[in-house]
Amino acid sequence: ESAKGHDEDVEAAIQIAREKKLREGARIKRDTLLAVDVSGSMHISIEVAKRLGALIAPLCDGKLRVICFREYAIPLDVKGGGQTLQDWEEAFRLVRADGSTSLGCALEKAVAEGFYPEQAIYVTDQEENASPSLIHVYRGLAAQGYDMIFVFLNLRSHEERVSQELEEAGARVAVFHFDEDMSKPGWYVSLEQVIPVLTGEGPIHLVDRILALELPARPGVLVSA
Repeated sequence: ESAKGHDEDVEAAIQIAREKKLREGARIKRDTLLAVDVSGSMHISIEVAKRLGALIAPLCDGKLRVICFREYAIPLDVKGGGQTLQDWEEAFRLVRADGSTSLGCALEKAVAEGFYPEQAIYVTDQEENASPSLIHVYRGLAAQGYDMIFVFLNLRSHEERVSQELEEAGARVAVFHFDEDMSKPGWYVSLEQVIPVLTGEGPIHLVDRILALELPARPGVLVSA
């Protein structure tokens, strides 16, 4: 019945069951930077970041730092350890999408404050038009022998110039595309695909999970692929 229309009670039940299942799974042990694009027209990134933050924060054994960015960086303090969506709603309450875009300033700000993430999640459309660029900041860190993993959650965009530059510079990069309508059920499935990369298990897609299942068979009957 829920599939025929938006049912908030059913959605809430699904959300609780999903969170319980995730908490029982693998943990995020790497120190993680969540970098959120709040430049002009990126209202969607704020909404996605709230839900992504509420999804991953309960899984983090390593440190989680949150920095928004436009042409400058905006560090966020998420109270309560970001364990609930309400914590993230409050943290982003005064954040508005405006200005130009420097992906590099978020990582630069983190490092300037003494936080050297092992991985960074960028919630963005990968459109960059202000300095410092992310590739510039990364090259500076790489020259000092520092390495990290970049995970891009591309929002309604097929632009991959920034991620390609990082790959060409030797960085480990994963790109996921998020095109979901968050007013409809099922958007969280697209966010969950990011988690195996963050936990170090590697990309795991629904097809991989299905293929890993043991198929039922009658005793004595050989089942061949």
